[in-house]
Amino acid sequence: MDLSTQLAMIIGPLYLTIAAGLLINRSAYRQIATGFLDNPALLYLSGMIAFVLGATLILIHNLWVSDWRIIITLIGWVALIKGVVLLIFPGAMRRLSAAISASRPMIIANLLIAFALGGILTLMGHAPWLLTGGGL
Repeated sequence: MDLSTQLAMIIGPLYLTIAAGLLINRSAYRQIATGFLDNPALLYLSGMIAFVLGATLILIHNLWVSDWRIIITLIGWVALIKGVVLLIFPGAMRRLSAAISASRPMIIANLLIAFALGGILTLMGHAPWLLTGGGL
């Protein structure tokens, strides 16, 4: 099994789970977002985590191809950029995140994007087993 498939099998279900949690448990996610945005230490820590995860994805999977695998590459670059912005400009990122979490259309857009990315990656990660009729 190649690296792209393995990463899709991890990242896809993660995105689907987050999207399902946001859809099913909006009030809990709203509390999490509020608590998170009010804690500078968490913002800093998440910047470090996003930076490391993004840089790791880029290091091991920087594939600029015209198929589904580019999604993993783009997720890596977005994570790295988010990490850099959180570490250098935490206040600006806090304001942007607060605006997004307060906007119903932005929440719906994020939910749809997470479901779409999660669905595509989960399907592509499990496609070899699905195509042969086997299970996980």
